[in-house]
Amino acid sequence: MRHDVPDVGPMSEQYPHLIFSNLTSKLGQRTTNILKYLFPVSKEDSHRTITFVNEDDYISFRFDRKEKKIEKEFCFRLF
Repeated sequence: MRHDVPDVGPMSEQYPHLIFSNLTSKLGQRTTNILKYLFPVSKEDSHRTITFVNEDDYISFRFDRKEKKIEKEFCFRLF
């Protein structure tokens, strides 16, 4: 699908972790199974997460990406 969009640069092919919240009814469990099979199984070191939340019969989703931050250590010299 991403190849159908013109003028798009390189995209990551890392598979996301999936989180489902408040999808406990029979229809919610069926929806969870459908969404689970749309995405391949992610690896342990994946930095992407998609969260699906049911609130008042509306399913909202959120896409998160964890970035690596380089922490620098500062040394102060006291005179």
